[in-house]
Amino acid sequence: MKFIYFILPLLALNFAFSQQINFEQLKAFVNDKNSPFYYDHLIYEFLNDTSAFHKEYQKSYYLYYGKLFSSYKYKSSELKPRHLKFMKQLASKKYAKAVILGEELLKNDPINLTIILNLIICYSENNQNNENDERLKLLKNQAEILMKAIADYGDGKNINTAFKVISLSDEFSLLNYLGINLEMYSRNSIKYNLNTVLDIWTKEQKYQKDKRNKIFIEVFTDISTK
Repeated sequence: MKFIYFILPLLALNFAFSQQINFEQLKAFVNDKNSPFYYDHLIYEFLNDTSAFHKEYQKSYYLYYGKLFSSYKYKSSELKPRHLKFMKQLASKKYAKAVILGEELLKNDPINLTIILNLIICYSENNQNNENDERLKLLKNQAEILMKAIADYGDGKNINTAFKVISLSDEFSLLNYLGINLEMYSRNSIKYNLNTVLDIWTKEQKYQKDKRNKIFIEVFTDISTK
């Protein structure tokens, strides 16, 4: 799988992180129809006009982490048969077929970072006469919005500043963004608290002359009861 680097600066250069995620406030705002962060409204903007997320950076945060408290959490296609079929088509380089299935999956699960990133690959590899430029532009903007939310809440260098992601597939998408060769690392997963798992990726000793000997990623499992 080829890597996509257009958002790496967000992850490499972000040194000022927000405080811990306020889940009670998050849940209240994304479910309040009078809130500027009402989730259905954020989804509409995400699908139709991403400029608002670049003007109001908080919207990225509410969009990405707010999925945990939305109906889209239960519509997630992760590890379901059609998702696995999409990934199989991608691995086989059947990009035209993968695009059709990936777009169908996004209709029910528009905040699926993994599908968005892989659709970027599909469209890029099947872009004769630049016919997919507009779709690619939107998908790249969407990926940047979601990755910015992650970048704003950690750098993965230690437990306190661990990257925070809302699914296992997003964890691997993040590692892909960072250009991490997973063959060089071993993963140790520990139950961090009631709703999260902490994955500690440790580089094998023979590779430790390189940077990032350890990467810390906190994966939210079931947080809807918070």
